[in-house]
Amino acid sequence: MKTTCLINNYNYSKYVTEAIESALNQKTAFDEIIVVDDGSTDNSAEIIKARFGTNKKISLISKPNQGQLSSFNTGFNASSGDIIFFLDSDDIFEPDYLHECISYYKHHPKCDFLYTSVTTFGNETRHLRPFTKSKELGFSAIITLFTKKWLGQPTSAISIRRSILQKFLPMPDDCLKNWRVRADDCLVWGASLAGAYKCYCDLPLVLYRIHDNNNFNRKKHDYHTRINRVIAVNSLFEHFENKFKFNNKDDFYKLVKAEFNTIPNPTLKDLYSYINIVGGFRIPLGKKLETIGSMTKTLFRTYKST
Repeated sequence: MKTTCLINNYNYSKYVTEAIESALNQKTAFDEIIVVDDGSTDNSAEIIKARFGTNKKISLISKPNQGQLSSFNTGFNASSGDIIFFLDSDDIFEPDYLHECISYYKHHPKCDFLYTSVTTFGNETRHLRPFTKSKELGFSAIITLFTKKWLGQPTSAISIRRSILQKFLPMPDDCLKNWRVRADDCLVWGASLAGAYKCYCDLPLVLYRIHDNNNFNRKKHDYHTRINRVIAVNSLFEHFENKFKFNNKDDFYKLVKAEFNTIPNPTLKDLYSYINIVGGFRIPLGKKLETIGSMTKTLFRTYKST
């Protein structure tokens, strides 16, 4: 199982060496570390070359500035790992991050997409835990397609199998302008729609730096920014729908029940979400009731077994 650490950097000369050091100082070593410098105008590239230029494990790729998604494209094209671990250049991996993640993948062979809990540091300190324990989440293509459900964490807590990433990376040039920042959305939604089996590891293995230059963390945005965000998300989903041939959504009613059954421990909230999806299909009422009844039985069986 070959591993790649993909670090994207833009004008973070004050942080990037710490990020690279955290990838180098893992209890279990990465097979390759790829640093993509996205046309930094500070001295990032010079610092990286001076500090790590003789390290054969590290590849530095300098490119014109096109944004974070462009850096993902470039780094992925240059990578050879079976699993890609993403790291923003202002964040830090804990020393046992890779060791714990590889262990999780080995013990959960169905896992295609793994994310961990996160500890923030810098301007604030808190523990970001989307769930109270480690858990398998199953497949999520249908729930994502119809509700834009976001099952993931910030970039630095995400790893994805190459077999999933190659289904949607590299992304075309006309997508790049909308995702100069916050391109972890493309990874999270893209992996779900590409058919990833997702899992969550409840270990605080990533340090997520909070500083004044974070693009979205707890910032208030004006109307213009918010409307552009909506347009970008809708455009992204239109791209994925065309790429994965999701154009006739009524064709997917048969998959709703199948996807719900992949959730190891579905909740009542999960059931309501899938029922709402079924309600929107233009199919006979009998088929809707049959699908809803089957999912309800699955939920009750889960409750009885716990």
